[in-house]
Amino acid sequence: MFFLKYLFLRIFRPNALVTLEYSLYRMLNKERKRNGLWPLFYQYDLRKVARKHSYDMADKDYFAHESLDRKSPKDRFELGNVSEVVSGENLAKVRGHSNPVKTSHIGLMNSKGHRENILSKSYNCVGIGCAVSDNKTYYFTQNFSHRVLTVKPLPSKVRIRNTVKVKGRVLDRSIRQVLLMVKDKYDNEIVNEYVDVEYGHIFSFEVHMQKRGEYEFSIFAGLNSLKLRNRFTIQKKGLIW
Repeated sequence: MFFLKYLFLRIFRPNALVTLEYSLYRMLNKERKRNGLWPLFYQYDLRKVARKHSYDMADKDYFAHESLDRKSPKDRFELGNVSEVVSGENLAKVRGHSNPVKTSHIGLMNSKGHRENILSKSYNCVGIGCAVSDNKTYYFTQNFSHRVLTVKPLPSKVRIRNTVKVKGRVLDRSIRQVLLMVKDKYDNEIVNEYVDVEYGHIFSFEVHMQKRGEYEFSIFAGLNSLKLRNRFTIQKKGLIW
């Protein structure tokens, strides 16, 4: 699916910023493959954080990991609700080149610290943000992290009798089981269900609830000892909101 989207953009929107982001992502993973490493998963919340920083640099004409309002990469990750402990950031700035993506990638790979981020075994996810200033300077931000799993965002509200579908993907090879626990606001357990999983595969749960009220969804994952990974709250309504 990702490749088809990229192919569509390359054909119909070759100069769009999102196309440049995907192109840099493909170059990054090709580099990892040449070095015998697993590819990185593309994460849209990481892309959102990366885009915000690239746009800020392009708009305010600076180039640094620390923004003009003194926000560090760690600060930006926290503001973007990216809570992974292992994380990193690469920056690139290009002007006056016909292929800013290729030029940026070459520059990053020729820089020791940036190359180490791209080829790090500590990371399994990345998001890339691109922005261009009025004078045609391109700013690229790569945000890296290590994640155990990702979960498709749940709606904050659903209609009564609708099924709540919880879907995610396993991103860590040590994970063998995922547990979904659902409780109501009185801490009564509604659902407690395990599923066996494999690396890279999608897992899913379906939750049926007939009563109105507020429910807490908690997702645990691990091998022998399961740890809390995600938590969501949704509300069942009797009427269309």
